[in-house]
Amino acid sequence: MSGTYVSTAGVAQRDHSATCSRVDTVDVVGAIVAGQRAAGRRRDRTQPEPTELALAGQCGDASTELGCDASVPTQTGENVSRLWLRSLAPGAYPLYLFAPSAATQEVSLNFRPASTAPTNETCGSAQDVALGTHVVAQVVGVTQDLESRCSVAVGELVYHFTLSQTRDVRVFATSIDGVGQPSLSLRDAGCIGFGAELTCQTSPAVSLFARALPAGDYFLAVAATAPTEVDFVIEDAPPSAAPPDEDCSSPQSLTPGVGQALDFTDHVDDVSLSCLTGAVDAVYTLELAEQSDVLLVQRLSAGDTGAVGLTKDAAGSCGAELACQRADTSPLRLRKHALAAGTLDVVAESATASPAEITAFVRPASPTTLVSFADTCAQAIQIPAEGGFFQGNTANATADYDAGCDYGVQPPGGGADQMLKLSLSASKRVIFDMQGSGYATLLNVRKGPACPGSELPEACSVGYSEGRSYLDLQLDAGDYFVQIDGYNRASGPWFLDVFVSAP
Repeated sequence: MSGTYVSTAGVAQRDHSATCSRVDTVDVVGAIVAGQRAAGRRRDRTQPEPTELALAGQCGDASTELGCDASVPTQTGENVSRLWLRSLAPGAYPLYLFAPSAATQEVSLNFRPASTAPTNETCGSAQDVALGTHVVAQVVGVTQDLESRCSVAVGELVYHFTLSQTRDVRVFATSIDGVGQPSLSLRDAGCIGFGAELTCQTSPAVSLFARALPAGDYFLAVAATAPTEVDFVIEDAPPSAAPPDEDCSSPQSLTPGVGQALDFTDHVDDVSLSCLTGAVDAVYTLELAEQSDVLLVQRLSAGDTGAVGLTKDAAGSCGAELACQRADTSPLRLRKHALAAGTLDVVAESATASPAEITAFVRPASPTTLVSFADTCAQAIQIPAEGGFFQGNTANATADYDAGCDYGVQPPGGGADQMLKLSLSASKRVIFDMQGSGYATLLNVRKGPACPGSELPEACSVGYSEGRSYLDLQLDAGDYFVQIDGYNRASGPWFLDVFVSAP
């Protein structure tokens, strides 16, 4: 009967084989008993080890295998293996669960009325769909046949629609059970190959947009990051005008130090950045009067994945990509040093087309300052008024100063630290960025002139994730000590970029 069953491999051994099973697993066997002809769907979930699931017609006879599926990771952090066996004749069927020794699996079994497998696996067998009508794509046990910039672990089903005149097209999709993220690829009449792909997107809630598609035939490939059922709908509307920051044809300028609000509504994905595919984008220019260091900061909406890229300006089009960075936590930062004077294009992308903000910070190019010693305030390295780029290592430093944002109860001084000093003659906005550092950093900015100075509100930043410590502060005129420390006594090599701009 349908239900959820828990099984553990315990001290099981490896007795059976299947086409998708790994050699380093053991197996347990259950019996699926079908009465009237039924379509059985099984999902095996485990946390966190991967597993495999297989069904056969005769126990112990590998030649009677009816299906086998290796698990893939889901958006919830689990691993899922799913089989959908259709129109099973009455009888008992052995179900093999392959997993690491002693692992526990949760097996969900569902019986449905007998059905047939989808036949729209290729462009040649695509299923016609009506605009405005919801369709459920059963992306379970299907083969990957099409090349896509958004390729995922699970194969695709293909659908066809026709436009009788030029129209905007939007496609919305979501997973019915939330196991996998839908992945859609909108394709022209050629359908096959990378060249036929107009745009693609992989997201928990896909919103795919193509502007002013001419009359003709189009295809939609529906896949997912894990076996699931995807509910999607294709909608059309009169062709719209492109926003002024849509592409590289005539972008607006960014003013260094001034945030630019980004509204991705009605934007399409027309700039291909190497670090993020299937995301809508906005483009701005950045003018450099001299050789410069640049830091781009993009603030993201909650739940969004973004990217920011720098490309050479190529007179109406985006030129060669110079750098690209993506993140799913805010703020997203991209730095590039010693850029030649001239015009650059700044490309900001959002996977969910959510509001964002982009700011460019620029300073004259400066060489890296190696920070050796600087173990106390008396040895602090001076930061120039325009900022700079610094590199050091706290592994051989001593622990001299506490920090209010450190982990729990620490011994006196906490982790090993090094000190820098910043003197401002007027109020400034100062950016401190430690991306690229090799350990869990702690950055603490303290107000002087006394050593080590007093801690400022919201001026202590822990960087235990990839982006490391980051501070964006409005500082009055005066002396400040910049404490390079380690979270929970961590130490190691560090980098610090300092940009100073108008408040």
